[in-house]
Amino acid sequence: MRLPVLTSLLCVLLVTANFMAVKTVDVFCFTLPAAVLCYPFSYVLGDLLTEFHGFQTARKIIFLAFLLNAAAVGFLMLAAVLPPSQNFSHDPAFRAVFLTAPRILAASFTAFIMSGILNSWLFDFFKRRAIPLLQRSSVSSLFAISLDSAVFISLAFYGVLPNNVLLTAILGQILAKIVIGIGIGAPATWCVVKLMRSRNQ
Repeated sequence: MRLPVLTSLLCVLLVTANFMAVKTVDVFCFTLPAAVLCYPFSYVLGDLLTEFHGFQTARKIIFLAFLLNAAAVGFLMLAAVLPPSQNFSHDPAFRAVFLTAPRILAASFTAFIMSGILNSWLFDFFKRRAIPLLQRSSVSSLFAISLDSAVFISLAFYGVLPNNVLLTAILGQILAKIVIGIGIGAPATWCVVKLMRSRNQ
């Protein structure tokens, strides 16, 4: 049951994050997509998949999550462009949420694939070298978070925002994701792995 549960959680998390990203929130001096609250936990799930099922399986699940996420987005965008019934008065809001700019979606998908694979590869690399669980989870997440933020912001907003604003946005995303993905996610990964191993003993 462990593999189906982790796979399902990763897919649901990514679909949720995609639409949370439509809303931005102000955190101190940074404007960030609301998805920073949940997206870093995708690295926790990637770590757990790699820890218990290996890098090759984790990579397949990451691509599966990507395809399911793309399918969900595609169907929701199709629903958004369909003519609404006379009784549906919220079509402008529905379209605003689900007709996210294609460039944003392409940036999000590209960043997820690249950072997800990097996170799992690094986690597996450090595991094969007997690096302790908490350290390998933290370091792999740090590199993946940095890559994800740089790729997403650059692809989504290069040429739209000034370069200094792009750098500030990248830094803000990295800091926010580090707090959640490493400050919370890495200890959570350690706790879940220890719990699951103790139950299998």
